Order: sequence, then structure tokens, then C-alpha cells
Amino acid sequence: MIARRNLLAAPLALCAPRSAGAATPPALPIPASRKIAFRILRNGTEVGLHTLRFAEADGSLAVSIEIDIAVKLGPFTVYHYSHRGIERWRDGRFVGMTSKTDDDGSDEYLKAAIQPEGMVVEGSQTQRYVAPPGVLPTTYWNRAMVQDQLINSQDGRLFEVTVADLGRETLAQPSGEMQAQHFQLSGDLPIDLWYDAQGHWVALEFAKRGSRISYQKL
Repeated sequence: MIARRNLLAAPLALCAPRSAGAATPPALPIPASRKIAFRILRNGTEVGLHTLRFAEADGSLAVSIEIDIAVKLGPFTVYHYSHRGIERWRDGRFVGMTSKTDDDGSDEYLKAAIQPEGMVVEGSQTQRYVAPPGVLPTTYWNRAMVQDQLINSQDGRLFEVTVADLGRETLAQPSGEMQAQHFQLSGDLPIDLWYDAQGHWVALEFAKRGSRISYQKL
């Protein structure tokens, strides 16, 4: 979700309705702790937190997303960003998402939900439309989200993306080094993502207005 003034690429959502005889989807990479959290660094300085929490019940999954950023110059906040979203899955399939965002004073929103005609998306930067089957959000925690179309969870726009698999790399983490698969996205969403052998999201980087934004897993 790189919005027009974002310091951070935001999340989003959608998927095709379940059809009769459809194959069982692969298991979702839900962490045992039911939580993923990152420090957000700008040129090596911490400026915020990105947290996802997972709640399961009777075949349903709700993923709550909180992102808060404050860039300061001395005692003054020169940029602020706040994102709150709820992403919903049922029986391993994406079924909807809502979000609200304050991007440095600009209000954005997303509403996506399964309807008879498919995944219907509305957002602050797009007219209502039916999303292509199988498209997933830019919430990143699921490696299946590394695909050539993604929906911006901040404002509802459909992103066209080119994906390059750069292979396994040694990634430095606060807890030590680890092996991770590196994917580089370009097009509407220029960003680098890393996933461990279990498909869990472990790192992110992108450039924005001369700054380097990176995630450090907590």
C-alpha cells in the first residue's frame, strides 16, 4: 500500500467466492504466538510499529492490523501515519476487509466483502468494483500475497505488480541470522519482502522520497 504520501506500504484485501468442488486452500501461515510485530525504521532510526494479531474461531480468522508512525524533527512531529484494519478469512479463504487510515491528515478507507458477484471493493481512491478472482491484500503476512495483482488496503486501488524471486538469503535479525526467501516487487508496489521456511513474514524494505524504510521483527 504505497499511497501518495505514505511512509509505508499499506495493507488490503480480496478473493474469489468459494465455488462447488473448489480445491481445499493451503493452510494459512498463522504464527504460534498469534501475533506478528515489527519496528519500523527510517534510515536506521525507529519511527513506528506495525502489529498484526490473529484470532480464530469456528473456521473463521480475523487479522487485526495496527500501524503507527511518527517522524520527528527535534520536538516536532513532521509526519504522522495511523492505520487500523480488520482482515477476515473463512475456511482458509479471504472474505473481506475494512480499514481506516490517517495519512498525515488525509483520511483514507477501504471496504471489501464477498457478494454474489464476487469480492466487491470500495475505497477512498477508487470507485466500486469487483476484484479479479484470487487477488489478496497487501497485508504481507501470507506469502501467497506475493502475486501480480494486489489490492491496497489503505484506499482500495488495484495494484499491478511484477514479482522477482531472488532466492534464499541470510538475513540478520535481532535474535541472530536466519535463512529467508527474498521477493522483489516492482510496478505499482516497489517493495522487498522476506519469508522464512514456514512462509512467515520476517522482513520488509522499500525506498520513499530519499529515505530507506525497513522492518525489524520483534
